[in-house]
Amino acid sequence: MPKLCIIMPVYNAASYLARAVDSVLAQTFRDFELILVDDGSTDSSDKICDEYAKKDERIRVIHQENRGISGAKLTGVQAVRGEYIGFVDNDDYILPGRFERMYSAIVESKADMVCAGCFKIHDYDLTSPLPANEQEYVDLWRDVLVIRGYSRDETISIKAFIHLYFHEVRLAPLWELVIRKNRLLPAYFKQGLNRCEDEYFWLSIFEQNQNLSIHTITDHTYIHILRDDSTRTNPELYNDWLMVMNKKIEFLLKAGLNVSLRTCYWQVANRILSGEIDTSKKGPIKADLIRETYSQLRKTPYRYVKRDSVLLVRLGHLFFHMTPTGYKLVQRVLHGQRGK
Repeated sequence: MPKLCIIMPVYNAASYLARAVDSVLAQTFRDFELILVDDGSTDSSDKICDEYAKKDERIRVIHQENRGISGAKLTGVQAVRGEYIGFVDNDDYILPGRFERMYSAIVESKADMVCAGCFKIHDYDLTSPLPANEQEYVDLWRDVLVIRGYSRDETISIKAFIHLYFHEVRLAPLWELVIRKNRLLPAYFKQGLNRCEDEYFWLSIFEQNQNLSIHTITDHTYIHILRDDSTRTNPELYNDWLMVMNKKIEFLLKAGLNVSLRTCYWQVANRILSGEIDTSKKGPIKADLIRETYSQLRKTPYRYVKRDSVLLVRLGHLFFHMTPTGYKLVQRVLHGQRGK
């Protein structure tokens, strides 16, 4: 039985899947199993997965109908045979010492999970050959690299992590983690979710109020690639985003995290007011989700309207807060008059 199982959801990733898989196979930590979950790919990704499984006995492939990123991760988790689980996205890659360092950290700290940092870079800034270690990335791509991580190695409680998560905006994707299998529940993963699936995961954990411990390390060994052709730019995926944001507002209200609640309200309301999210009957957002979103926003006290914005914007938010449907009606009338 492998000490560590690494889960990689795969969906239409033929052009970059090999890079991701090769980076896992190049790990200095060798006692792992890589589970490739082909989530109903329509390109050649399924064949690439099968070819890799023939070459390396540590690779196991699961083919399934499309269930979304979250559903693919759940399938992988349910198939895990080891005690510890890590994640890698199919369009990213990792540095060779990543899992050796993270496995040692979680075993030595006896924490429930370990979090490490990452480098973020746009795909058009990538050069060949790729840097081999953290310092080479910083030296070569200093002007185009986003560095995100933790300031020190320490073990913190889930309450302290909630502070980092909301107040310091340290959003932690699943690929930042190595976690004990017995700390994962199926309810943390929602079938069909293709956007904000990691935030849904954390909100589910926070709602459970479990006594978890999290060990942070200062390493930056994950390379997260930002791509303009990401499926996350699909307007229909705002259904996923709004569903998770409603869940977030509900949690923040119960937890009394007022500063984060105001920010969350602003994000949702501003995207609707600006038209970025089309809530019209002909738009891609489900009607019941629009009603739920409006209901959630009206729970938020008026004082959470952002105070550093111009007066007209603040008034618009307050009007929207009192009657979202009334605001949208006035907006349509004004747009109609301007078009005459």
